[in-house]
Amino acid sequence: MDIAEPRKIIARRALVAEAEALRGQADGPEAWRQELAGLLRGAVAAGRDEIQARFRGSGHGLATVREHAFLLDQVLAFLVDAARTGALVDDAVVDDLAVLAVGGYGRREVCPHSDVDVLFLTSTQPGPATRDLIQFILYVLWDLNFTVGHAVRSVDECVRAARSDWTIATNLLDQRFVYGNQKTAGRFRRQFRAKVVERLGTAFVQAKVLERDRRHIRMGDTRYVNEPNLKEGKGGLRDLHLLRWIVQILYGRDDMRVAVEHGLFSEADRVAFERALQFLLSVRCHLHFESGRAEERVMFDLQPPLAERMGYRDRPGANRIERFMKHYFLTTKRVGEITGAVLSNLREQRRARSMFGWLRLPARKVEGFEVRNGEMVLPDATVFDRSPIEILKTFRVAAEHGLLLHPALRRELQARVRLIDGLRADVAAGGVFLDLLASTNDPEPVLRQMAETGVLGRFVPDFGRVVAQTQHDMYHVYTVDEHTIRAVGMLSAIERGTAPDDLARVSRVARNLQSRRVLYLAVFLHDIAKGRGGDHSILGAEVAHELGPRLGLDAEETETVAWLVLEHLYLSGMAFKRDVQDPQTVADIVAHVQSPERLRLLYVLTACDIAAVGPGVWTRWKADLLEEAFDMALAVMQGASLKDTHDERIEQTMEGFRAIMTDWPAADVDAFVQRCRAHFWAVHDSDTLARIARAVRAADHAGRPLALDWHVRTGGRTAEITVYAPDQRGQFARIVAAITLAEVSVADAKVMTSRDGMAMDTFLIEAQSGAAFDDPRRIKTLLASIEKFIRDEPDVAHILHEVRPRFRSRTDVFRVAPRVRADNDASATRTVIEIEARDQPGLLLAIAGALLELGVSVSGARVSTYGERAIDVFYVQNGFGGKITEGAELERVRQHLLGVLSALPGNAVTDPKAA
Repeated sequence: MDIAEPRKIIARRALVAEAEALRGQADGPEAWRQELAGLLRGAVAAGRDEIQARFRGSGHGLATVREHAFLLDQVLAFLVDAARTGALVDDAVVDDLAVLAVGGYGRREVCPHSDVDVLFLTSTQPGPATRDLIQFILYVLWDLNFTVGHAVRSVDECVRAARSDWTIATNLLDQRFVYGNQKTAGRFRRQFRAKVVERLGTAFVQAKVLERDRRHIRMGDTRYVNEPNLKEGKGGLRDLHLLRWIVQILYGRDDMRVAVEHGLFSEADRVAFERALQFLLSVRCHLHFESGRAEERVMFDLQPPLAERMGYRDRPGANRIERFMKHYFLTTKRVGEITGAVLSNLREQRRARSMFGWLRLPARKVEGFEVRNGEMVLPDATVFDRSPIEILKTFRVAAEHGLLLHPALRRELQARVRLIDGLRADVAAGGVFLDLLASTNDPEPVLRQMAETGVLGRFVPDFGRVVAQTQHDMYHVYTVDEHTIRAVGMLSAIERGTAPDDLARVSRVARNLQSRRVLYLAVFLHDIAKGRGGDHSILGAEVAHELGPRLGLDAEETETVAWLVLEHLYLSGMAFKRDVQDPQTVADIVAHVQSPERLRLLYVLTACDIAAVGPGVWTRWKADLLEEAFDMALAVMQGASLKDTHDERIEQTMEGFRAIMTDWPAADVDAFVQRCRAHFWAVHDSDTLARIARAVRAADHAGRPLALDWHVRTGGRTAEITVYAPDQRGQFARIVAAITLAEVSVADAKVMTSRDGMAMDTFLIEAQSGAAFDDPRRIKTLLASIEKFIRDEPDVAHILHEVRPRFRSRTDVFRVAPRVRADNDASATRTVIEIEARDQPGLLLAIAGALLELGVSVSGARVSTYGERAIDVFYVQNGFGGKITEGAELERVRQHLLGVLSALPGNAVTDPKAA
């Protein structure tokens, strides 16, 4: 691609003339360098402005990166000539030097803020004068804000380095002569080809493919993340570079048409390659221009301006951001298809050329398919034309035998995807699909291939609507389709017992379910209606009602699937937002779910859903809360009374406590038991109570009015802090203030007062960064801060002012309408206040301060964060220790809280009457 009107970007001859005029005025080499830098600074700035203006007009990424490479080419050539004309070094030194662009710069892929790699090449060992010349060039480039990586080597040194280091060899694959001694550059190019590429050819390719696989794993092994890395991510620019490198290694030419000639690519693949490169480079240039840095992630705050700049517009059912991201994901999917086809063709070609080919054993046969390298190959694809149901049966065979489909077979299926339309009303086809969905092997890889061939979206059109559907929030990591497939895979792992240890209880429940296929279909459909503008649970239940009979489910099974989809968020909401030790919570769950089997199904579905959201979302704390809610509700459903269940838990906790405290006199154990109210024994386990008891006793014996205890939970990501002190007004707000300043988040709070007026408050905390509590000094600093605020009332406004600058700017794109809901039916003794707002540092403190101003006491809190959205639930009582029952008083509480929330950044304006 030629550069259009290159002199408008930079006119090197005019610069040379200006430099000549300045040379006589300079006082020494350093002054000359400064003059040159000043001259170039204006020229380079003007060139960059010209390139940006062209890009804003055309959006043509490929032209833009080549224009940036051209600009740097001209600057380097100018500096080499300037060194000669300025007599900075001998002409012989300049004459021996060859300047080569390597890596991305060698490919002419220089984005606005890209690093560039330059090789300064000499025919023999570079001497001091050569290094002085290169230092002069580099200093000017750095003055011009180019980020330059460089190497200074002789031809022989370069060849040796490439043979010993794959990274260097890869960088040199993209070498391009820029300026200087062409003879030296040509000699190196020939030696590099003969001594590196040709000698290491097959091993070189294998090393690059292995490197790709490791990179994919490091980046999460999926392209369908909501903030993808377009350079290193799956299907991104690096995968296109791999294809280019393979062609260069095998055929010695940087031209994808040669790959078509050798049967490595199809012409359609080559065209798709060029289109993908153009699109991804355009996105990357926009990213760099918008962010002002070398940004490679398509982050949430950059997606709106990128979609606007690239011309996407809102359409019914999809806004411009969703349409842009869908285009991105479909492009990277196509890159994955091309890469898979190329690597498969390489294997086949290598297999055909093997000198021992006549000794090869026949391929393994599985139900009419040949199996090669774990991939199914069909000798005659016309079977699909004669009987389209065989398309679905192909995937069922793959699921049953743990196989994948060969790229050639996938292409045959893609070409016949329209045949699926005639199968949608076929109950037999529905049965085949249900068989593979609920396969006793892991169905996830097969479902993913089914989705990527288009077969899954064609057979279940509602799934087709969520393919590459982004979830524009900070909670979900994956697109809707990827989350769905991962959730099915998680269910399979849970059922097979291969899931992580903190899902062990879920596994035991899953293995004893009576309705396997009902559960698998419910997991597959739970988010099927996202992105339609309504409640996806309600709309998804309607889809389930329609799809169930088509797949061969009877009326009862269909109704169960629809109910599970409708209620798939219910159990997590109760477990994470309500106090499960409050009998009313358990009563509500039992009344709502009614059936033990439905409760088991809902429990497993909930775990699958949360665990498939993204890394680190499923935690031990969530597992414990969900398990506790499940166990207590199941016990009641199986005949235990609410009171008996509650009393039995208290009795078991007390027995466990007494068993631990055998080193105490019985009288001391009895005294501690008597000090604590019944609810205290209901909400804590025996181990926690033993730690609290020892801390309390040590404080009492020492005559201290304050005791602080901490315990890091298994895994180190959460810690439990217990505060023992005389109860006082605002105690909850005081402790939250200290926690807020420590950049720690509260996940759960249990606020208790003993019979003798001492507070025994326990807070479950986690680091905001997700880091582990592996530094005892960090905990001790936090405890010192709590002790200070217990004694001296904190200035809430000052603390909020201090922590707000830490607010993460990349979430500014999100707005959350604050909501406050008061519920007097959720507990027999307390009012439950649920608050929804934009998550940010200081939010919990702002709420705690507002409750303190209202004269409301907090007896418990559950804090949940869903990306940018926080949902905090507080169990509160009025100044007399009862519910807030008067309507006017409840409304006053709501309005005051809404006023506080609306003043915080990131909270959208909302109707003050909104619940």
